[in-house]
Amino acid sequence: MKSTIKDMFEALWAQPIDTIRSGFKEAPPALADYIPTDLNITHERVPVSDGSDIEIRIYKAATTSKGAGMFYVSHGGGWVVGSHDVEEAQNRLVAGKAGVVVVSVDYRL
Repeated sequence: MKSTIKDMFEALWAQPIDTIRSGFKEAPPALADYIPTDLNITHERVPVSDGSDIEIRIYKAATTSKGAGMFYVSHGGGWVVGSHDVEEAQNRLVAGKAGVVVVSVDYRL
């Protein structure tokens, strides 16, 4: 019996949410050949209003000038799944090609 895309999605969403989350976190980001890799990427933790902290990831190209613009990213995942890696290729491309500082916020799921 041939599976349809609908069947595959139904099988995926039938999994416990923790299984889906771990799948997102374990998969490496997909980086095409044209995505810059020579960036300065830092990971920092910042406090939020309830006293806990969340991670931010900051992307800068070596050629980023002082006073460059900032591009704020809140990754996809619908507040359920996802991480910085969901937008990794986009963040690297924007930082490397546009010369801006990219700040990716990893909100709590």
